[in-house]
Amino acid sequence: MNVLMVNIGYPPFIGGSQVYLHELARRLTQEGHRIQVHTTNAGEVEAIWHPKKRRLPEGTDVVDGIMVHRHRLRYLQPAPLAYYLLRRLMPTLSRSSLVSDDLLERLGRLCPATPDLGPALDGISERVDLVHAFTIPFESLLLEARDFARRRGVPLVVTPFLHTGPNGDGAVSQGYSMRHQLALLREADAVMAMTEVEAEFLTAQGVPAARVHVVGGGIDPEAVGGGDGRSALLRHKLRRPVVLFLGAVTYDKGAMHVLDAMRSLWHQRVPANLVIAGTVVDQFANYFRSLPPVELERCLLLGPVSEEEKRDLLAACDVLVLPSRVDSFGLVFLEAWAYRKPVIGAWAGGIPALVSHEQDGYLVQFGDVADLARRIRYLVTYTGDARQLGERGYEKLRERYTWDRVYTHISDVYHSVVPA
Repeated sequence: MNVLMVNIGYPPFIGGSQVYLHELARRLTQEGHRIQVHTTNAGEVEAIWHPKKRRLPEGTDVVDGIMVHRHRLRYLQPAPLAYYLLRRLMPTLSRSSLVSDDLLERLGRLCPATPDLGPALDGISERVDLVHAFTIPFESLLLEARDFARRRGVPLVVTPFLHTGPNGDGAVSQGYSMRHQLALLREADAVMAMTEVEAEFLTAQGVPAARVHVVGGGIDPEAVGGGDGRSALLRHKLRRPVVLFLGAVTYDKGAMHVLDAMRSLWHQRVPANLVIAGTVVDQFANYFRSLPPVELERCLLLGPVSEEEKRDLLAACDVLVLPSRVDSFGLVFLEAWAYRKPVIGAWAGGIPALVSHEQDGYLVQFGDVADLARRIRYLVTYTGDARQLGERGYEKLRERYTWDRVYTHISDVYHSVVPA
């Protein structure tokens, strides 16, 4: 097949959807399919709305046999304030009967504005058999993908990576379930959900159940393995126990709550060190710089890390903590389980469908710093119990969440919508 994929970012942009898309495209290419990816020139999440953040060169690259086209972002002015205000306003407009679907969609095409994407898709001369679009909160790219699929008369598949929030908290889900977003999902020939939680949310919003497929996420345990924990400890002058936060360093991912929980433990003289790895947003950086020197000595803020460094950190840590309210799945938990490490997540989004509380990890309410501190203290103190949780997680990973299994599910969906 010739498959056209569209997403807000692509590696070296680091993020769950980017990693997921690249692995899928790589496997499809190895199987003989022709893949082209259309994306933006954002190099990190804040670059989607902030012109002073890292951007990648525009143009076309070939990555692992995959044709990757990066298109420029046009920033609403004054940037980034205009984007913030528009995204805060749109859920309110979506709930108003006075605002038309057409107006919502026109506003959605500014989130973010990608003026070159539509013309680039129109310029594709070869046959395309399938369009696969990702990440619903950046719907401008999905709308262009939908329009292209309509014009060519080919199937549209969407992986929305929809965040339902803590217990369906509307403060989170409203950015993923506006009228024009749901209309796009209802129109798709297939919608791929990460978990049953996401699938149930989609069908409750009117997406036909027959078109919703739970494909899940996965990793290749052998590719993730091989980290050198001792090397990481020596390189960073760390002493165990080590608590690792791995992901976008934002409030919604729970980074501030992890830091506050560790500060509480340090005041209780718990001898644990915190390592934070991932793209750091300004809000967290400002908070981190406000800490007293005695606490800064116990916390290592690395920023984005290489795959090799990530593997070493996973091997070195005693527990992985990501109490996020904006994860539709949480691949990082699988990566920790590949090293038989216990994990702590949040009762939010797709994480409870992945992490079984008190069986292969712990779950806390998003923002509950006291419970988070209690769980971290337990795991770094009672190492035998921590090892048992990690072992169960490893067994679950090998049984359910390898990329071989995920790829089979996705391939089945593709063949169900593409005419023979």
